[in-house]
Amino acid sequence: MKITGNRIILLCTLALAAALSIPSATAKLPLRKTKAERFTSTAPARPEGPARMFYMEGVTSMVPDATTKPAKTGFDNLTNGFAPQGPDFDTIDEDNVVPTRSFNDGRFVFEEKETLEDGVGPTYNAQGCADCHQNVVTGGASQVTVQRTGHTDDTGKFFESPGGSLIQSRGTYADIVEHVFDTDETRAFRISPAALGDGYVECISDSTITAIRDAQPQALRGTAPEVPVLEGDGSARVGRFGWKAQHGSLVSFASDAYLNEMGITNPLFLDENTSNGVFVGGWYSSTSKFSMTSGTSGVYVQSVTITQFPEPASAMLLAVPTALLIVPGLLG
Repeated sequence: MKITGNRIILLCTLALAAALSIPSATAKLPLRKTKAERFTSTAPARPEGPARMFYMEGVTSMVPDATTKPAKTGFDNLTNGFAPQGPDFDTIDEDNVVPTRSFNDGRFVFEEKETLEDGVGPTYNAQGCADCHQNVVTGGASQVTVQRTGHTDDTGKFFESPGGSLIQSRGTYADIVEHVFDTDETRAFRISPAALGDGYVECISDSTITAIRDAQPQALRGTAPEVPVLEGDGSARVGRFGWKAQHGSLVSFASDAYLNEMGITNPLFLDENTSNGVFVGGWYSSTSKFSMTSGTSGVYVQSVTITQFPEPASAMLLAVPTALLIVPGLLG
C-alpha cells in the first residue's frame, strides 16, 4: 500500500504523542542515592531526653535506682522477658513459624538458610544470620572472619577495593567470586560481634552515650559519631551498630547485613552486590527468561553476552523487596 507524505506525517505525530504520554520507567522510580549520600545525615540528631544513670568502675558511684533493674543475660537460648518463649523450638518449621510471635519463632527465622530463590547473591558471604552469629548460641559472636581490603596512598588516604572494601567470599557462579587484587595491600580480617542484647543498646538515648563518653578519661575517650537512620527521614542519631558504629538502628544494621553479607537487596539497599566492582546481577524466570533487571521472583543465572545493557537507573532500581525482621527477645 502506497503511503502518502501526509500519512507519514500523521503517523509520526501519533507516535511522538504516544511516546510523550508514557512516563519513563526511570521517572517512576525513587531517587537514587550514592553510597556517600546514603550515609550522610540530612539533619542533626534530635534530643532523646536526659542522660540516664550509668556506672563506670572507678569513675562513677553505684546509685540505687528503683526505676531500673539489671538486664537479663545468658547464653541459654532463653527469652529476656520482652517476648514469650513460645512453642517448643523443635516443633517450629517453615509452615507454622510466626516471626513476631515469640523468642523461639524469632530464633527459627534467625537460623534459617536463605536460598537463590530468596535473593541470595550474586556475591555474598553467608546464607543466614546465624552463619555469623552463633558462638556459643544463636545471636552470639562469630566463629569466622570476613576480609576488608583496599590500598593506602603516600598521604595515608585509604581507597576501597573496586566494589567496596568487603570481599564477598562466595558467589552463585565460580567466575564471579571476588578476589583480592595484588595492588590492594591494605588488608584486615574482622569478626562479627555478638548481637545478643542489641535491642537494649538501641533503646539507650544519645545523651546517655555521650555522657558515658564524656566521663571517660581524656586519653581513652572514644567518639560518638552521628549517622543517619536509613529507614527514617535522614536525620542523624549516635551510631552504635556495625564495626565502625556506622548505624544508629537495628533496621539499618540488618538491611546492611542482608545486602553485604547475603547479597539480598531490600528497600534500604537497592543495588546488587558486584564482583570486584563489575555488575553481574541478572534474573531468570519462566516468564522473563533472562533480564538484567532484578525482580520479585526468579534465580540468578550466569551472565550472557548482551549487546546493550539497560540504563543503570532502570536496570538496578527494581530490587527484590525483603522483609526485615528484628527478632523480639533475641536482640533485646
